[in-house]
Amino acid sequence: MTESFEMIENFIIYNNIFYIIPLNGKVTEIIKIDSEFNNGITYMRELEKKLFNTIEQALKVTFNTELPEELRLDTPPNEDLGDFALGCFPLSRILKNSPQHIAELLAEKIPEDDTIEKIVATGPYLNITVRKEILFQLTISEILSSPDTFGNSDYGSGERVLIEYSAPNTNKPQHLGHARNNLLGMALSNMLEAIGHTVIRVNLVNDRGVHICKSMLAYQKFGKNKTPETEGIKGDNFVGHYYVLYEKEQQREWQDWLAGKGIDVNTLDDGQLRTLEGDFLGESKWYAQVKELLKKWEDDDPDVVELWRKMNNWVYQGFEVTYKRLGCKFDKTYYESQTYKLGKDLIDEGLKKKLFYKKEDGSVWIDLSKEKLGEKLLLRSDGTSVYMTQDLGTTKMKFNDFNMNHAVWIVGDEQIYHFQVLFKIMKKLGFQWADGCYHLAYGMIDLPSGKMKSREGTVVDADDLMNQLFEMEKKEIKKRQLGIPEDELEKTAEILAIGALKFFVLKFGPQTRMLFNPAESISFYGFTGPYLQYAYVRIRSIFRKTEATDYQGISAQHCDFKLLQQPEEIALVRRLHDFPKEIKASASAYNPSRLAGYLYELAKEFSKFYHEHSVLHAKSPALIQGRLCLAEATGIVLKRGLQLLGIDVPERM
Repeated sequence: MTESFEMIENFIIYNNIFYIIPLNGKVTEIIKIDSEFNNGITYMRELEKKLFNTIEQALKVTFNTELPEELRLDTPPNEDLGDFALGCFPLSRILKNSPQHIAELLAEKIPEDDTIEKIVATGPYLNITVRKEILFQLTISEILSSPDTFGNSDYGSGERVLIEYSAPNTNKPQHLGHARNNLLGMALSNMLEAIGHTVIRVNLVNDRGVHICKSMLAYQKFGKNKTPETEGIKGDNFVGHYYVLYEKEQQREWQDWLAGKGIDVNTLDDGQLRTLEGDFLGESKWYAQVKELLKKWEDDDPDVVELWRKMNNWVYQGFEVTYKRLGCKFDKTYYESQTYKLGKDLIDEGLKKKLFYKKEDGSVWIDLSKEKLGEKLLLRSDGTSVYMTQDLGTTKMKFNDFNMNHAVWIVGDEQIYHFQVLFKIMKKLGFQWADGCYHLAYGMIDLPSGKMKSREGTVVDADDLMNQLFEMEKKEIKKRQLGIPEDELEKTAEILAIGALKFFVLKFGPQTRMLFNPAESISFYGFTGPYLQYAYVRIRSIFRKTEATDYQGISAQHCDFKLLQQPEEIALVRRLHDFPKEIKASASAYNPSRLAGYLYELAKEFSKFYHEHSVLHAKSPALIQGRLCLAEATGIVLKRGLQLLGIDVPERM
């Protein structure tokens, strides 16, 4: 087996070791892609146990040595090389011999038996081909006997991980960018649970601050006691309308201010423009009113607090509709209005430890120049908090609340620097759990029309997009004349529309900046959710034709798998065999796109098999039975994999 190298998004697979390349370009080993699992995957353990027993006997006879713990059975990069590959590097260190020579000697000593069909030394690897009837029997038996849990393992048993995702602002509805955040959070939570982690799903709602006061001020100016009910508008859309109104008014003021000073911003560089914007905000009448409103809120002015509560409740009602449709759920929701004062005790602690320092104006800073992160403000000169202060406090609170081993923040990549500083400060303050903190940064979503901008009202509302996809799917279903009864049409269109959105977003690596194309996402062809859903439905249609919808008589124990010898059948069972490994690799690397890619390849393998070979009109009842088992196992894995991504499947189409 020669050295293998593959680049996938921002990942590298090199000799079956999975690496991630973060934005700083430094390559870090994340996980070895191996087929060694803990007790959750019986069929793989049984097959590997047989192989390892055979290898161990050969080691004793040939080298008089035991099987080293670090020895692993990997999947060869080329199926022609075999089903498993044993790298002899650990043995080389023990035996003081070249891995190539060790592989050659073991290949000579290991006999073919009822499990092993062929064993060949290729360079430093021992490539093992197992008898296909064994691979079929053990793989399909496990899938059919545990359809709801197949692929699960206890690899991460004992690990507690907190996933913080969503984190919307209460001044606008959730848009397509928020949808990506939610979908990543749900998929990652599901995958980590599948490999044995205890997952705590957390939402931190940004319900206070300048942005919230902008929508409040605009409502005071233009609202005229209107409500979402009087206007027939979803609550978060209603409030978002006033946020856009505020930004339009301030933009007019900005243009007038520039004209009064005779300034052309097109002649300024970025630094000059930022300075100018700061000068403007210092003189802006609109912004002065926003700051006054925020001050009144912090001083518990009853009228302002009442308005804040009323508008936030409108937004929460709107959020709930979006979350329900996307399938979001949370174990705990924190609110910034309840946490924004946290962290000042940690600032005092850092000053005592001389980790932080005060400047002449009384502001508190930390110098992270040695870590190439520069200086960072932690407390303003007037003693008020910055966002970092609050985040220090909320991070400590969450670890106290849930006592987890790891915490993952799903936040856009514009906040990479913030989290680098946050984790570094927590580490310096002596919190050992800081090593378990991770920022899953994700890229922006663009549309064919360009970049989305909340303040200009050019974002794509998540609900509007879901509605658009729903209508597009209804038209597509009718156009394809799928024969879906009218009473099932809308339910099916909804499943396909939400599945199309989820799969299209999740098929991209999290850090990839992506272009969302609605028309492409709903297609029944190519790398899309509907393509995979249709593959599942096609499998279900086979069993409806057997008039055995409860699958009576489908039993792997009574199949003669020696009859399944076609290349398409073998390729399909090999792909099914890899499912648990793919879940583990995807979850461990925090990368749902890997699982999405696997499911797409599985669907393509089934399509090839289905196109080339009849299931119900095979040459013999025994062959029909074998192919039915293979088809049913494929349907189970497709459904399980899509469910881990948060995607439902229709039973008919």
